[in-house]
Amino acid sequence: MTATVRDQILDLIQTSVQAAVGSIPVTREDPSAVSSEDCPTIDIRPDSDSPEPLGGVSSVDQWELAVTIVVSVAGVPASKIADPIVAQIHRVMCVPALRFIAASVKPGGTDFDSDDGSPPVGRTILRYLCKYATRRTSITQSM
Repeated sequence: MTATVRDQILDLIQTSVQAAVGSIPVTREDPSAVSSEDCPTIDIRPDSDSPEPLGGVSSVDQWELAVTIVVSVAGVPASKIADPIVAQIHRVMCVPALRFIAASVKPGGTDFDSDDGSPPVGRTILRYLCKYATRRTSITQSM
């Protein structure tokens, strides 16, 4: 069975991020809680995927895929500890390799969160918006 373009984009993001960060585990949609012993970790999740007809072409839809990438680290200050990892991820998200599938990728904002513990686990939550197009009759091939 052929993967959807959304799944192809998420796979490419996961593979590219993993190559950039080396031995840091990169998961996809991992619902388990992250402990300080697990850190650092990266999890990639789709948030939404919304179609719109592509300007006057009734057989083509343009999609906007919202992707969240969560970087979890142990220690304080978490945002400073995560920064080198965040910089690597941002570099990956801005390279042309993603553009083979996605027409555009742009940053969608960053949030920060943490859990109490010893040491505490902090999360840097990155959002990216990926636009791509498919035929209305097939979401497995990008246009």
